[in-house]
Amino acid sequence: MPAPPLTNPPRNITSIRPDTDLPLGEVIPGSRYRVIAGIGKGGMGAVYEAEHVDLQKRVALKVLLSSAARDPKRVAGFLHEARTASRIGSPHIADVTDFGELPDGRVYFVMEYLEGHSLGDLLRRGEVFDAARAIPILRQVAKALGATHEKGVIHLDVKPDNVMLVRGSRRADLVKVVDFGIAGFLDDVRPGAKTICGTPEYVSPERITAKGYDHRADVYGLGVLAYEVLTGSAPFRGADALETLRQHVERAVEPMASCTAGRKIPAALEAVVFRMLAKAPDARPSSMAEVEGLLCEAQIASGLKTAWDDLELPAVDPAWRVRLAERMPSPASRRRRLIFGSTAAVAVAAGALSLYLGVIRQPQVVYEPVRVEVTGTDEAPAVAAHIVKANQAVKRLQYVTPLGASALDFIEGAESEAAALGRRSPGARLLRENYAAALQAMGQELEQVDLPHLALIKYRDALRFLPDDPTLQSKAELSAEDLAAFGNRVLWQQHQSDSEAQRRIAADLFVAARRGRVSEARLAMKALAKVDTAGEEAAQLADGLRRLADASWKEGAKESARPLYQVIAGLDPADRAAVQRSEGAAPVAPAPAAKPPERTGAAPRGAAPAPTPPGERAVSLTEAPRDPEAAIASTRAGYAFLASMRLDAAEQAFSQAVALDHTNARAVTGLAEVSFERARYEDALQYARRAARLAPNSPDARRVMGDAYFKLLRYRDALGEYRAAAQLAPHDEGIAGRVRQAETKALE
Repeated sequence: MPAPPLTNPPRNITSIRPDTDLPLGEVIPGSRYRVIAGIGKGGMGAVYEAEHVDLQKRVALKVLLSSAARDPKRVAGFLHEARTASRIGSPHIADVTDFGELPDGRVYFVMEYLEGHSLGDLLRRGEVFDAARAIPILRQVAKALGATHEKGVIHLDVKPDNVMLVRGSRRADLVKVVDFGIAGFLDDVRPGAKTICGTPEYVSPERITAKGYDHRADVYGLGVLAYEVLTGSAPFRGADALETLRQHVERAVEPMASCTAGRKIPAALEAVVFRMLAKAPDARPSSMAEVEGLLCEAQIASGLKTAWDDLELPAVDPAWRVRLAERMPSPASRRRRLIFGSTAAVAVAAGALSLYLGVIRQPQVVYEPVRVEVTGTDEAPAVAAHIVKANQAVKRLQYVTPLGASALDFIEGAESEAAALGRRSPGARLLRENYAAALQAMGQELEQVDLPHLALIKYRDALRFLPDDPTLQSKAELSAEDLAAFGNRVLWQQHQSDSEAQRRIAADLFVAARRGRVSEARLAMKALAKVDTAGEEAAQLADGLRRLADASWKEGAKESARPLYQVIAGLDPADRAAVQRSEGAAPVAPAPAAKPPERTGAAPRGAAPAPTPPGERAVSLTEAPRDPEAAIASTRAGYAFLASMRLDAAEQAFSQAVALDHTNARAVTGLAEVSFERARYEDALQYARRAARLAPNSPDARRVMGDAYFKLLRYRDALGEYRAAAQLAPHDEGIAGRVRQAETKALE
């Protein structure tokens, strides 16, 4: 994956002097940071303890060495590390808060100061970690990496030196994962990569054999780290780097007893670690949430209690999560936290003027803000904190699932907290009514497009919020026997068929598409494809969405119809009209009778062009003939591939379209979309800028620019692009929602 383009290069690279230590006690010119002491130095950078002179807050400064600062790619990577760490937002990842440049041209970023030791330091000192101490450390690392994966980033260098243990929550061993220097772009994620970045002892077999990899490479890395924490030595360590890599691929892992000097490792815990160390990615846990769930199971099986048993349970399958909650040790502090809430949550609830809840109004699906006052009401802070969480869950469309983390769970929590105080919660009641109305409206629209089996899902979800509502009881179509079982959510979910889960995915996909949230719809499509092997559900869903899209198209609301057609094209790539309308292209032109003559040295027609820098033309006009009609056809194919998340094929089709017609703005926008889906946000921005120059009236180019700015935490820039897109497509609900979200972020 190419490095992001450098946006803030040193002013004068040739002026960079040989590395000199920063003067202690002095403020860095042009900044608000006073250097206090040196902490350490590595191959690319040095770290200093510093203080913000106004806030009197200790921070850490990471400064790029001058030898690396002369290389624009290294500087771009340094900036990438800062941005990657800053946007993940996990309490178990060291937060990056600022970025700057020294007078001599070296760049630095500012991160939270961590007073503690790395796991690597402790292991080198011979410190022993028993299972009761190791499990919560590993769970916290899994939480950090899980948050990283949710942002589309793979760490790729999971090792003890990158796991800091500090004091937090009035106890030792709070985990902070650091060093995102190679995450996401320095290593080639495609099959056939010739370069491996990382530490040999922690590299997964599929990266070594260049077979391509995904987030499960980090699962393997965590398995190596777990083995080393529990035994004191890494499972593979050869005479040199090459031998170590060979062992990862060919050698079996030795039992832990062979290197623990008589210390016993619980068999259940060893089994989890060995599963993480499987050679084949498919044999490993599929996510960090599953890793953490298995660690909890190992703790339960071993009868262990730890100092961190109040950690939030992993976001695993709802039924599994409930079983974990029933069996995991429950310290008294967990009850205190449920009563009083976390400081951050209470602060948000007490300081907010209002909460905004998305509600569907009839007859069309329109998500309007509904205000629920918190300040100035009789809601206790703990009750208000649950209301905040319910609102956040609904933004993720998590009305009744997953168990333990849904809007319904948080409403019930608010009601329980209020009852414990001898009160009632008017906010919780209003949420029940609003959410039931929203779900009922979803069901009605699903019925209108002849998808009654999906409407039933939404009606039953609505009944969860208002179980005594006679209208919802009728629409839910539950017998008296079913209604009794329906009241027990855990029991009900355990007895649901696979087809029920399939219908829930399809119903959520419909709602995401109707709201214009195409990225969420694509994720739901991938989930649906795993269970709908015959494609029958996808075909019915495409038919239902097609009715809505065609009606909007005929009424002239083409911008509102386009996201629907994008989803339809993903569900049914053979629908040529959906593919065409999703990109707003002209009607399909007939293929030319014969190829135009090719010039000497030109690439064959249909061949994929070589990769090009973002925003640059794929080939010059002197290298290939211009063929706008063929470019349109290739662009249509690209969007069909993009809708089904076949990113390599989409990129090839869009690149070919640009080679055939460098003025094809839709193809350039497609390249921006592909870059965005791969989390290459700087690349996406460059492509989108070029597309906007080619087609100033394209709302899609402006939307992608806004999305890229948003991911880069440049919220004001994102807001400007979203507003420009909204002017070009005033009826696009997806863009309108982006404007509201960016407005909120820009004010923070």
